[in-house]
Amino acid sequence: MSRATWDQAVRWVVRTFFLLLFLLLVWGSLEVRKRVEREGRFDLGSWRLETKALPEWVTPEIQAELERSDLRAGVRALGLPETLGLFEPGVLKNVQAALLLSPWVRQVTDMGVRYPSLDGPGVLDLQLELRRPVALLERGGLYYLVDGEGTRLGWPYHEPPVAWFQAPAILGLEPGPLPSPGARWTSRDVLQGVEVAKILLENNIFRDFPSRPIHAIDVSNLHGRFYPRESEITLLSGGQKLAWGRSPLSAGARPVPASEVMKNLRWVLSHPEIYEKYTVIHLHRRQDDLTGIKG
Repeated sequence: MSRATWDQAVRWVVRTFFLLLFLLLVWGSLEVRKRVEREGRFDLGSWRLETKALPEWVTPEIQAELERSDLRAGVRALGLPETLGLFEPGVLKNVQAALLLSPWVRQVTDMGVRYPSLDGPGVLDLQLELRRPVALLERGGLYYLVDGEGTRLGWPYHEPPVAWFQAPAILGLEPGPLPSPGARWTSRDVLQGVEVAKILLENNIFRDFPSRPIHAIDVSNLHGRFYPRESEITLLSGGQKLAWGRSPLSAGARPVPASEVMKNLRWVLSHPEIYEKYTVIHLHRRQDDLTGIKG
């Protein structure tokens, strides 16, 4: 055998060896992966959920509801593959979609993975953007939380938790069919009251005037159904009625914009010594023409 033939044979042997070694490593890694995937500890459906940096208004019950989310039932409801193995392609997107089924969750902003240990299951660390309650709707003696878009949030309360959520109760109307959690109230009258509640929250009225909270929004005179010449919406604070005028969603004319109504409200709440003897105050007037009725 010539030297050249010998060298070529050696090269082919070496190449074959490394090819077989490569194939062996690939087969071994696939077998390891299959074995790992079959282990229950990498099934995200059995992992614990933990929520981070939740807003102060979130109750322990709401947090528990978020952290008890049934991911497997969620992906099943969405028609997605039920396999929740950590190493399955797209599994975290499926988990995110399942979490968005919660009426509280507007967006999943971040998700971290803590691998299982000998002492416990794996953990999904969740950063969530939640829907914030702005008002309470009374129906059948129960009070339902609603966000600024009219979405029903969570389960009802027997007593209105106005102080905790800094959300006034909307009174004086029949809110119509009860939506399921996560669905919207369809009544435009409901949405008119919700819009006023949203403006109060956005302007930090509860935060800035904790001793004079707006505990209710009375919309019983919407469309002037009882008193055509009087305010359609009235804020209730203690024993005072603060006439708002019309909601920004109303089709009727509004002589004073919502920004000026808010300016008047802040003025009245900031000067109790001036207005403490009034039972009715007309916020929907120009500030230099602010009037009221003394009790």
